[in-house]
Amino acid sequence: MTKTSIFRLLLCAIAPLLLAFNAQASVESPVAGQDYHEVAGHPTPLAPLDAGQVEVVTVFGYTCPHCAAFEMPLEAWQKKQPDYVRTVNLPAPFGRMWNTYARAYYAAQSLGILDRSHDAVFEALHVKGSLPRNPSDQELGTFYASYGVSSAQFVTALNSAGVAANVQRAEDFVRRTGTDVTPTLVINGKYRIPASNPDATLRIANWLIAREHNNAGK
Repeated sequence: MTKTSIFRLLLCAIAPLLLAFNAQASVESPVAGQDYHEVAGHPTPLAPLDAGQVEVVTVFGYTCPHCAAFEMPLEAWQKKQPDYVRTVNLPAPFGRMWNTYARAYYAAQSLGILDRSHDAVFEALHVKGSLPRNPSDQELGTFYASYGVSSAQFVTALNSAGVAANVQRAEDFVRRTGTDVTPTLVINGKYRIPASNPDATLRIANWLIAREHNNAGK
């Protein structure tokens, strides 16, 4: 099944959420405190930036239906970004099942199977119901074994020090940026955009990206 077919099924399954998204007003002139939020303290990006570079971190959760609804427009938008924009997906480690799926994301990344499995996890959770919301390590191993690794390899990666370090890094990031809902876009560690309406959210992101990029050259 192609990615487009998967997401057609997914979007049908969560159509009520999309209707709620699109019922919200379009944003023409972003307003701080209303359309986006400034991060308090001394905001820093997830990773150091080169001159003129802009980082966009998408904080998401596999079990979050709003994230599933946002995934297809987000992926299309990410592919269109210029070279100076660094896009990063960050699984939110909010505890319990959130941490379980954050570990799964980083384990898949470490094994080189993230691109093949990422969309399939959303489909398994929100369309097929073939993955539980709070799976065991063995259940995750069985699922990811369809993507080019053995179940044992995946479980080992799931419990590796590297994966634990990445989850801790994600925890640190959501804490210092005050991110407590998904999906949320974080621009340069400075601005949070809770993704309610996909089109409006991405327009706000474009506006902040342009501002950050232009300001970097001054």
